Amino acid sequence: MNKKGFTAMYMVYSLFLIFILMMITVLLINNYKSHFLNMLKNDIKTDLKDQNLEIKIEIEPEIQENDTI
Repeated sequence: MNKKGFTAMYMVYSLFLIFILMMITVLLINNYKSHFLNMLKNDIKTDLKDQNLEIKIEIEPEIQENDTI
C-alpha cells in the first residue's frame, strides 16, 4: 500500500479545512459588526428622538479655490 498519497491528501484536506474555518470566521465577524453598528445607529436615533432633537444631514459645499494667478 502506498502511504505517500494518503499523507498528501491528508495535508490537502487539512489546509482546506483551515481555509473554510477562516472564511466562516471572517463572515461571522462581518455579520456581527454589521448587526452591532445597526443596533448602535438605532439606539442613537431613539436617544435623539427622546431628547426632541432632529436628525439632520448637512452637506457642506466644497470650498472653491480662486483660479486666478
